[in-house]
Amino acid sequence: MEAATEKKSEKGFEIVIVYGINKDLKVREDETLQQVKLRALSLFGISPSEQNEFILRTKFHGNDIPLDESKTVGSYDIHPHQKVTLASATPFGSR
Repeated sequence: MEAATEKKSEKGFEIVIVYGINKDLKVREDETLQQVKLRALSLFGISPSEQNEFILRTKFHGNDIPLDESKTVGSYDIHPHQKVTLASATPFGSR
């Protein structure tokens, strides 16, 4: 079973960023989610100047939650290959 489970390492591990399509992004446990979001935006060709228009969300225990960007990857216990959604910071229709 351990062979099927990828371990976290000091060098980091990959998570899956979801934004229409899925793309892998290598992260470290000590990285803030703000840093992860900026790299995720870059991964999809979105300008850093648009960072306030996006949030990161993921599922924990069946609940979809927004991630606090001041916290680290490790503080949320995000695991390898976990899906993290790059989502609009403003709900549709609220503008």
